[in-house]
Amino acid sequence: MNINLPTKKGVPNSNPVIDFNQIVVIGANGSGKTRFGSRIEETYLGQTHRISAQKSLTFPSHVSPTSRERAEAGFKYGHYYDHFKNENQYHREKINARWGGNLNTFLLNDFEKLLILLHTEEYEDSLSYKEGRIAKPTTKLDRVQNIWETVLPHRKILKTAGVIETYPTGEIAGKYNASEMSDGERVIFYLLGEVICAQPDSIII
Repeated sequence: MNINLPTKKGVPNSNPVIDFNQIVVIGANGSGKTRFGSRIEETYLGQTHRISAQKSLTFPSHVSPTSRERAEAGFKYGHYYDHFKNENQYHREKINARWGGNLNTFLLNDFEKLLILLHTEEYEDSLSYKEGRIAKPTTKLDRVQNIWETVLPHRKILKTAGVIETYPTGEIAGKYNASEMSDGERVIFYLLGEVICAQPDSIII
């Protein structure tokens, strides 16, 4: 897709347009990578899903499903508003609700919102399948589980209502709540979930 990059400093002082599928930005600490990413998000608020480097990775021990509309709004925009009638209202509020008014340095704490969305979709699709409204689904949580177990073949995930547990492969008796996952296991789960739950064709930063 085409995006306008932030104004280039120096000469010529231009606003380059790039067409890309994937771009990697490398720079020293303090060189402006975070502000570069947040500027792109600010310009394309409705199309961008940005995962902050400053984030809390506390895995909730359990969550409760809600309506899909509430779960999706909480995940994408940081909050659900009963009185909002269209996505343009959410786009304008996203900087405050998701980023605490600061796109650059706010500590993103959305692991619970991610899990609520995953469990809500799992519950709704399972119910629709049970009622005969859809064929057997492959949910977003199924996709996260499949990739996570491929990356970590020595671990398995066990899903129950509102709870995710993990255990060493072949040793289900040793299962434990996912809130006790190692740092690496949690990071992999989080990044997979964030990307899989992003809107199709999003710019992911």
